[in-house]
Amino acid sequence: MRGRSMVVVGLSVLALSACTAPPAVVPAQPAPKLPAESVAYDDITFLTTREPVFKDTCLELPRESMRAAGLTTPPHQTKGFGSGAGGCAWDEPWGRAWIENIQPPIVDVDADDPPPAAPFKNHWDGASRFASVYGTPSYFRRFILNERYYAVQVLAFSAAGPDCNTIVDTGSPIVFMVTAGPADDGTEYESEDLAQSGKVATEFCPKSLEMAKAFIAALDPDGGSLVRA
Repeated sequence: MRGRSMVVVGLSVLALSACTAPPAVVPAQPAPKLPAESVAYDDITFLTTREPVFKDTCLELPRESMRAAGLTTPPHQTKGFGSGAGGCAWDEPWGRAWIENIQPPIVDVDADDPPPAAPFKNHWDGASRFASVYGTPSYFRRFILNERYYAVQVLAFSAAGPDCNTIVDTGSPIVFMVTAGPADDGTEYESEDLAQSGKVATEFCPKSLEMAKAFIAALDPDGGSLVRA
């Protein structure tokens, strides 16, 4: 009977809860649509049986998917921040963008606690590396992406500045992340500055979402969080 959907922007918090079990969805091929009310629940069933939908290289990205994502510059290969395997990045006129696979998130847990059976659950709970390393996210929300994927957005601060991350559950233990943020032009940002955080979220979370929708549609056309492998 536990449920939560939380958005933190400035000092506002929105919480949803219900006294019934989360909507039951049976894995299928193609993937089934997910009920919108799923975002209100913590105890969602996450699969871990699929291979990653992104193979760590820019070569697999169709040009039309980059256009659909609103990207206008050539991509370049990166080492990959999360998995160490690789990613694909763009230097756009409006700022920086990249996609990558990330390994199970780093969380603050007691030594006796086992890791989650489904790595995406920590992201769904808002307890990912972005909370433990950079402090409590100043922006976090759950949603259903392209009707078939559990997803969250979180504003994360690193040495390079703030980024809006769209993190998508594709039924794999390796999670797909799409990031948009301001150009690394030397501007100093403070994670405790709520007005600044809100401005970054407003400007870059829509771009991150637009990219995620386009790339997931291109990389995983019949897939979803509950696709039957």
